[in-house]
Amino acid sequence: MKEESFLYRKDVAVVLGLITVLSSVYYLFVSVIPNIQFLFSSNPIEVYENAQSVPFYLIVILLTLFGLYSFILFKQKDTPILKKVIWLMAFFAASFIAFPLFWYFYIWKDN
Repeated sequence: MKEESFLYRKDVAVVLGLITVLSSVYYLFVSVIPNIQFLFSSNPIEVYENAQSVPFYLIVILLTLFGLYSFILFKQKDTPILKKVIWLMAFFAASFIAFPLFWYFYIWKDN
Protein backbone atom coordinates (compact mmCIF):
# COMPACT_ATOMS: atom_id res chain seq x y z
CA MET A 1 0.00 0.00 0.00
CA LYS A 2 1.28 3.40 -0.90
CA GLU A 3 -0.59 5.36 1.74
CA GLU A 4 -2.67 4.66 4.80
CA SER A 5 -5.97 6.06 3.60
CA PHE A 6 -9.53 4.81 3.64
CA LEU A 7 -9.48 4.73 -0.18
CA TYR A 8 -6.97 1.91 -0.12
CA ARG A 9 -9.06 -0.41 2.05
CA LYS A 10 -10.31 -3.43 0.14
CA ASP A 11 -14.02 -2.88 0.81
CA VAL A 12 -13.89 0.80 -0.15
CA ALA A 13 -11.88 -0.06 -3.27
CA VAL A 14 -14.49 -2.64 -4.32
CA VAL A 15 -17.39 -0.20 -3.86
CA LEU A 16 -15.51 2.56 -5.69
CA GLY A 17 -14.69 0.12 -8.49
CA LEU A 18 -18.32 -0.93 -8.84
CA ILE A 19 -19.47 2.69 -9.01
CA THR A 20 -16.76 3.45 -11.56
CA VAL A 21 -17.49 0.49 -13.84
CA LEU A 22 -21.27 0.79 -13.64
CA SER A 23 -21.22 4.52 -14.36
CA SER A 24 -18.88 3.96 -17.31
CA VAL A 25 -21.04 1.20 -18.79
CA TYR A 26 -24.20 3.24 -18.27
CA TYR A 27 -22.57 6.27 -19.89
CA LEU A 28 -21.73 4.13 -22.93
CA PHE A 29 -25.36 3.04 -23.29
CA VAL A 30 -26.79 6.52 -22.79
CA SER A 31 -24.33 8.67 -24.69
CA VAL A 32 -21.92 6.82 -26.96
CA ILE A 33 -24.08 4.09 -28.49
CA PRO A 34 -26.80 6.47 -29.80
CA ASN A 35 -24.08 8.48 -31.54
CA ILE A 36 -22.77 5.34 -33.23
CA GLN A 37 -26.31 4.42 -34.27
CA PHE A 38 -26.67 7.91 -35.73
CA LEU A 39 -23.76 7.27 -38.10
CA PHE A 40 -25.26 4.08 -39.53
CA SER A 41 -28.94 4.96 -39.44
CA SER A 42 -31.06 5.65 -42.49
CA ASN A 43 -33.25 7.97 -40.38
CA PRO A 44 -30.93 9.85 -37.97
CA ILE A 45 -33.69 12.07 -36.58
CA GLU A 46 -35.48 9.02 -35.25
CA VAL A 47 -32.32 7.90 -33.44
CA TYR A 48 -32.08 11.20 -31.57
CA GLU A 49 -35.80 11.21 -30.77
CA ASN A 50 -35.44 7.81 -29.13
CA ALA A 51 -32.14 8.52 -27.39
CA GLN A 52 -32.08 9.65 -23.78
CA SER A 53 -30.10 12.59 -22.59
CA VAL A 54 -27.44 12.02 -19.95
CA PRO A 55 -29.22 11.99 -16.58
CA PHE A 56 -28.27 14.55 -13.95
CA TYR A 57 -27.26 11.94 -11.38
CA LEU A 58 -24.80 10.41 -13.86
CA ILE A 59 -23.22 13.82 -14.41
CA VAL A 60 -22.89 14.25 -10.63
CA ILE A 61 -21.32 10.79 -10.26
CA LEU A 62 -18.84 11.39 -13.11
CA LEU A 63 -17.85 14.83 -11.75
CA THR A 64 -17.39 13.34 -8.29
CA LEU A 65 -15.21 10.56 -9.71
CA PHE A 66 -13.25 13.15 -11.69
CA GLY A 67 -12.56 15.16 -8.55
CA LEU A 68 -11.72 12.12 -6.45
CA TYR A 69 -9.42 10.54 -9.02
CA SER A 70 -7.71 13.87 -9.74
CA PHE A 71 -7.09 14.31 -6.01
CA ILE A 72 -5.66 10.79 -5.73
CA LEU A 73 -3.55 11.33 -8.85
CA PHE A 74 -1.95 14.57 -7.71
CA LYS A 75 -1.42 13.22 -4.20
CA GLN A 76 0.86 10.50 -5.64
CA LYS A 77 4.44 11.58 -5.08
CA ASP A 78 6.15 8.87 -7.14
CA THR A 79 4.19 9.53 -10.36
CA PRO A 80 5.96 11.86 -12.83
CA ILE A 81 4.19 15.11 -13.65
CA LEU A 82 3.93 14.25 -17.36
CA LYS A 83 2.11 11.03 -16.51
CA LYS A 84 -0.25 13.00 -14.26
CA VAL A 85 -1.03 15.43 -17.07
CA ILE A 86 -1.70 12.55 -19.48
CA TRP A 87 -4.07 10.93 -16.98
CA LEU A 88 -5.85 14.25 -16.49
CA MET A 89 -6.30 14.67 -20.26
CA ALA A 90 -7.65 11.12 -20.43
CA PHE A 91 -10.13 11.97 -17.67
CA PHE A 92 -11.41 14.85 -19.79
CA ALA A 93 -11.38 13.12 -23.17
CA ALA A 94 -12.50 9.59 -22.39
CA SER A 95 -13.60 9.32 -18.78
CA PHE A 96 -15.62 6.16 -19.38
CA ILE A 97 -12.38 4.37 -20.29
CA ALA A 98 -9.87 6.28 -18.13
CA PHE A 99 -11.74 6.00 -14.82
CA PRO A 100 -11.84 2.17 -14.70
CA LEU A 101 -8.21 1.96 -15.84
CA PHE A 102 -7.11 4.48 -13.23
CA TRP A 103 -9.06 2.64 -10.55
CA TYR A 104 -7.38 -0.63 -11.50
CA PHE A 105 -3.81 0.68 -11.72
CA TYR A 106 -3.79 3.13 -8.81
CA ILE A 107 -6.34 1.82 -6.30
CA TRP A 108 -6.94 -1.89 -6.86
CA LYS A 109 -3.33 -2.90 -7.54
CA ASP A 110 -2.19 -1.08 -4.40
CA ASN A 111 -4.35 -3.32 -2.25
